[in-house]
Amino acid sequence: MKNHIANVLDLELSCYPGGIFPADERQEIIEIGLTTVDLARMKVLKVRSIPIIPTMSSISPFCTELTGWTEEALKRQVVNSPKLCAASLKSTAVAIACWCLIRPETAKPSIGNAHSSA
Repeated sequence: MKNHIANVLDLELSCYPGGIFPADERQEIIEIGLTTVDLARMKVLKVRSIPIIPTMSSISPFCTELTGWTEEALKRQVVNSPKLCAASLKSTAVAIACWCLIRPETAKPSIGNAHSSA
């Protein structure tokens, strides 16, 4: 197997029962989890977590039960800087994603050229 290392991305989102949010709130990412796995040996090499303080929603009791996160826990462990996020994950792509999540008003649709036509 030539490429035997995989990165598994896990996003935790704010949530309410039935997916019904209060009128002034919307769903958003509250944690980025990244696990690096050696597929040839079926071994977890590294597990990383980037908590993100929600700005468009609150953490409901339902969400705490589902994800284990409370607003207080997020505030204690949060990485609120794109540079710290990049240093934590050592990945430019994830740093860009973190910047877009932490400061969504600065995100540009052209990042990564994802919507270009061939």
